[in-house]
Amino acid sequence: MVRLTGIAHKENADAGVTVVGLSPGTVATDMMATIRASDINPVSQLSPDAHIPTEWVAQAIAFLCGPEGRTYAGQDFSLKTNEGRAALNLPPV
Repeated sequence: MVRLTGIAHKENADAGVTVVGLSPGTVATDMMATIRASDINPVSQLSPDAHIPTEWVAQAIAFLCGPEGRTYAGQDFSLKTNEGRAALNLPPV
């Protein structure tokens, strides 16, 4: 996916389009509750507090749509890393 993000950015940068990938990890949504109830795979067995809040994803999107997002042009921005979380003033991993 990172390679696709880089290519998409390179192909569209001249048109003023910045392409950034967002890798949030697992997010505490209603869908995760359904997955947990299924007990179908290792993700379904994660504790509910292992998932990041939906607000963090929204905060990351707002950040990436601002001027700071250009720093990550053609790359992946991850909320699964301390670097990504620090950029948003979120608690470390």
